[in-house]
Amino acid sequence: MDNRANAAQCFAEAFKEGLIKKYQVIPSNSFIATQFNLRAYGTSGISRETARKWTKGLAFPAPGNLIVLIKWLKLNPSDFLEGLVDGTGVLMPHLQHPNNTEMHSNIYAQKILDSIAIQVAVIDSLGVIVQVNQSWREFALLNSNAQKQQFFIGSNYLEVCENTMGPGCQTACDMASGIRQILAGELEEFAIKYDCDSSTNKYWYVARVVPLNIYDQIYAVVSHQELSKASYLKLKL
Repeated sequence: MDNRANAAQCFAEAFKEGLIKKYQVIPSNSFIATQFNLRAYGTSGISRETARKWTKGLAFPAPGNLIVLIKWLKLNPSDFLEGLVDGTGVLMPHLQHPNNTEMHSNIYAQKILDSIAIQVAVIDSLGVIVQVNQSWREFALLNSNAQKQQFFIGSNYLEVCENTMGPGCQTACDMASGIRQILAGELEEFAIKYDCDSSTNKYWYVARVVPLNIYDQIYAVVSHQELSKASYLKLKL
């Protein structure tokens, strides 16, 4: 079984357990889709077929959908992220060794991260970026001298936000405050929308943060998703 299929199976077990805890049974696919779509602000809705694939372990949810599912059913991401470990230990090997000092470098399976179209970074309890995905790296290459900075891995995301000056400084401070609340266990999800300008274009984004608990060590998963202007204006957080 490949890593994505293994992850989908692990997710299905956690998903069904979450449904049973909330509803005492595994509801119909139609019910699951309807309840999900009622909560799917800022992300795409799903069909009954998607709900069926999730419960059968035939598909792994997109990151925007995962955020909704985690909040709705109070899922623990580590329950299914550990399923990404393969038999060779290529992915997330340190999750099996909670005392390993390099555990943070493999929190999130890199191949799954890189399959995600939006920018994602994993931040440790001190605010330091410990892992990023391909979309993050591509954005960094286009917008900064990222090769020398290793795509900001090792940089303190909180300090960068809190030291931002000029336009957008309040949004950056709000982002840092939200991340701190996630890391402190005070919030289950944080989201903020913002706009930014380049030399030629204007862009609109929604940033989301959710906690990730690995062997009682708390991390924050931060995502930045580009929106159309119309979606940005409609989005209510």
